[in-house]
Amino acid sequence: MAKASKKGCDDMYGNDFMKYKDIRDALNHEVVSDEEVDAVNNPPHYTAGGIEAIDAIEAALSDEGFRGALKANVLKYLWRYEKKADPVADLRKARWYLDRLIQKVEGA
Repeated sequence: MAKASKKGCDDMYGNDFMKYKDIRDALNHEVVSDEEVDAVNNPPHYTAGGIEAIDAIEAALSDEGFRGALKANVLKYLWRYEKKADPVADLRKARWYLDRLIQKVEGA
């Protein structure tokens, strides 16, 4: 697939495309670094904009809904770990969501 040129994007979207790109790049500048990344406990692409995605999801859902979302993620990672190049990473992610679910149930 050919990469869209800046001129082509300007023709299609005007300056809005470049504004979006500038905002995206500014947000990602602090998120992406050369430091070692903890892809299980703190994936950098989940904290863009200053809030962790899981915290935004919890704030948006009821307690029951959030527990269901946690359970769904546990199942998702357990379902597909054997098909991954790094199956242990998905098992760790499943454990992370399970630990978070346990904390919610214990605190309920």
